[in-house]
Amino acid sequence: MKKSILIIFCFATSLTIFGQKFWSEANVAKSYDSKKNYTVAILPVTSSDASLKDRNELMDAAYNQLSTMLTGVKNFQIVNKETVLQACYKYAFGAGTINVSNYQQIAKDINATLLVLVQLTKDKRIIKKKEVGTIMAFIQFFDVEANNTVIYSGKGRSINPLSETVEIEMAVEKAMEKIVKLK
Repeated sequence: MKKSILIIFCFATSLTIFGQKFWSEANVAKSYDSKKNYTVAILPVTSSDASLKDRNELMDAAYNQLSTMLTGVKNFQIVNKETVLQACYKYAFGAGTINVSNYQQIAKDINATLLVLVQLTKDKRIIKKKEVGTIMAFIQFFDVEANNTVIYSGKGRSINPLSETVEIEMAVEKAMEKIVKLK
């Protein structure tokens, strides 16, 4: 019995490791100053995909992964999640009615210099003649002190056949790797 469990565990672990596929692309604007200190507010993670939209645990996984990665960037001070949520609700962010013109006011309310916008999508790809789902993470940093200039944009894709949570975390990690390396 123990031997069977061990074999299944090893198979599942190897499937997870070898089953992951990654892809990323990112751009850092010349206006990004790695020596400047930024106060960073991560806006609530959004998705237009119905299968992700109402799954709070997946949105939280993306937020937590992003927050953890940004904590490691020495010139970033992260604004408390609850503080950001209060300001966003004030401007109906969750209802999808917020637009770029509201970013200035949200940032002013919480004393942020950068706003981070994250959107997740789910996609179908054909890999080795099989259709598989992939998660894409799109991330943008808006410098509100410079007229909402996008100073970083990244996108990452991940495929993990065993866990959507891990898939989302890895997509966020891939989308963020270029700015995290700048630290």
